[in-house]
Formats: sequence, structure tokens, C-alpha cells
Amino acid sequence: MAYAVVCRVSAKPGRREDLVEHMLRVAAALEDRSENLSCLVATADDDADAVWTWELWATREAHDAYLAEASTDPATYGLAVSGRELIAGMSPVQPLTVRGGGGLSG
Repeated sequence: MAYAVVCRVSAKPGRREDLVEHMLRVAAALEDRSENLSCLVATADDDADAVWTWELWATREAHDAYLAEASTDPATYGLAVSGRELIAGMSPVQPLTVRGGGGLSG
């Protein structure tokens, strides 16, 4: 069953667009991973600092393997931490089990 992770990241004041650009680079890097089915980056019109991310993975294990790699692989880790200076805070990451819906096969 597919696995999703949703998170709200607060950009430092005036830095939301910089954070969006950074998160889009992260999303583009995930396109090379066959087990990453989707990575969306979104903003809300009524919150000038919030950036929402939605990652969809084939399995929880695939996501966990990515996190383990990100903690040791310099390229992956570097991309992840290079955006830290843009972040004011994060909501707790919300892991979800995807039960179905449009765009999912099987």
C-alpha cells in the first residue's frame, strides 16, 4: 500500500518564494527515484509563510530507505540541509497510509 508524508513548513518572513524554489529542487531530485510516486509543493493564499509538501511513496520502507540515505549521502544530505536557513519552523510530519484515489494503480 502506498505511503504519504504531509508537512507544513514555515518560511522565515519574506523567504517563502525562496523556500518554494528550494523545495521544488528537492521534488525534482526525487523524480529519479522510482519508488517516489509524487512530490508536491504547495502554498496557501491566506498564509504568507507556509509551504506545504506532500510526498507519495510506493511503500513506507522506500521512504525510510530514502531518509537513511539522505543522512549519509553527501549529495542528498546537502540538498536537504541547504534550505535550513529559509525555515522558521515545521509542523510535525504527518505520515499517512494511502487507501486509494485518482492516479493510483492497483
